Amino acid sequence: MSCKRFESQEDLLRERAIMLTICKDAVKLGENDLDGLIPNIAFVEIKTARCNHNKPVHYLVSVQKYHKMQDADKLLPAFLFIQWADKLTYISYKDLEKSVIASTSFIAINGRAEREGSVNDREQMIHVPPSLFKVFVDSASFLKEIELTISCS
Repeated sequence: MSCKRFESQEDLLRERAIMLTICKDAVKLGENDLDGLIPNIAFVEIKTARCNHNKPVHYLVSVQKYHKMQDADKLLPAFLFIQWADKLTYISYKDLEKSVIASTSFIAINGRAEREGSVNDREQMIHVPPSLFKVFVDSASFLKEIELTISCS
């Protein structure tokens, strides 16, 4: 049984614009994958939030998405990006994992009001403090950080 998709064409265009901001070489992955790939460099997942980055106490990350990042991170570093109303931020899978282990983040059943046709509006979510996310400055700085991360692994 397949899940109903709720992404509009506008959502996909917004996601693509964010992906190109991160890296002009990024490519969109399939429906059941993380959102994108910077070839031979990193996987990216992109989310948007309508509020400013410092407003919520926690940002909710699906445990299913966390596991997809975990699998991807075995091949290349995986990152979650959030486009807030005021800035673009990101966290690596490894930093997200550390926050779960250290109990800086916690897991609870949460989500949005259920939508007709959806099977996963309420699910296990990791509650991540937005303060754990780094501010995206530019593509060159981000790619250099990944390069340093890989060379230190």
